[in-house]
Amino acid sequence: MTTDLSTCVMIERKALVKALERIVKLIPQRSLKPVLQGVRIEASQGRLWLAATDLETSLLMHLGADGELARCVVPARELLNRVKASRAPFCELHGDKNVLVVNGGGVEHRLNTLPVAEFPLIPQRAEGQVICVSAGPFREALGTALAGVAETSTRYAIHGVLLEVADGVRLVATDGRRMVGVELRGDAGEAGSCQAILPPKLCKLVRQVVDKNDESTLNLYVKAAVDTQDPEPPELYLAGAGWLAHCRGAEGNFPMWRDIVPRGGSRFMVSRSELLGVLREIAPAGSGGRGVRLRLAGESSTVTYRGPETGESTGRVRTRFMGGGDSLIVTGFNAAFVIEALATLPGDQVVIEVQQNKPSTHDSVSHLPALLYDWPSRKVSWVIMPISLGLPASPESLGSNYKATA
Repeated sequence: MTTDLSTCVMIERKALVKALERIVKLIPQRSLKPVLQGVRIEASQGRLWLAATDLETSLLMHLGADGELARCVVPARELLNRVKASRAPFCELHGDKNVLVVNGGGVEHRLNTLPVAEFPLIPQRAEGQVICVSAGPFREALGTALAGVAETSTRYAIHGVLLEVADGVRLVATDGRRMVGVELRGDAGEAGSCQAILPPKLCKLVRQVVDKNDESTLNLYVKAAVDTQDPEPPELYLAGAGWLAHCRGAEGNFPMWRDIVPRGGSRFMVSRSELLGVLREIAPAGSGGRGVRLRLAGESSTVTYRGPETGESTGRVRTRFMGGGDSLIVTGFNAAFVIEALATLPGDQVVIEVQQNKPSTHDSVSHLPALLYDWPSRKVSWVIMPISLGLPASPESLGSNYKATA
């Protein structure tokens, strides 16, 4: 049978496999609408276009290709499996009535198409205020921010990552027990400040589409809702090299995160790798959620887990006191939170900044949140809420806040 070259497209097979592998990450495994499990394909003017959506997020990609192909929709995972199984360097696609014919060499595959008219509309171009960032670093920043995202939104926690443009570009996320902030190198032009909450699904999609070492520019567009009486979240577009993602921002109001950041506390510098190693040895003992005791001191700090029945585990790390308050502070944290924070900080010098404990009721002490950041860049910072150790009031537990009683 002779193929009509006007409806045939030739494309490099490995490039198509890579694009389809990214596309299927967005497509749901199950859907009441079969067309949502499909990928829309068309080719013209030297490009093959692939589109997919789950009705909340869409992804449009294009690849270099020779030939033309009328728009059609085929099951995405089935197409990926067929193309991936081939060993030929190039893949040929052409339409035959209600079938997409895939020829990758010695085997010809015929995939039944889905109704094109039922495939949802997908934005073809971005709109709104644009913020330019470097793709690779933005991908890594999203990975760090996702570690602090809440599973559900509450008053003090948001299921999403705040993108903020104000005196720079940054990402912030919190689950109510910890908060992470990542400073980015970006250019918002003269458009002014803006905020949007990036849904986790969009963040994960970007991490799948962008390579770690990608040095290209990624453009983020924020299009605010027109109706100011009952405003909806803004529309978000992310445009990279050969792809465009779109969704609406997550609902909710992000907490006033600057009010949460501790200020004016004692500063202790430690080796990130050294503290991380000690915590990872001690953490299994404290995996029951009781947390660890951290005794921060001038030259050496102690990390301790005490089990009511299992005993005690203790480790020490070298410390440099950098001023700001008392040179001895005893506090407690969830070990898993500290480990996760340390794992995201760049470099090996880390500063732990925390205020001295305060007197509480019944002759006990109240611990305060700690700020952890890499030194000296402060590119990534974490605020971690403390856990109660049940310490009695004493000169060691309260330091300069201790007041002797009669």
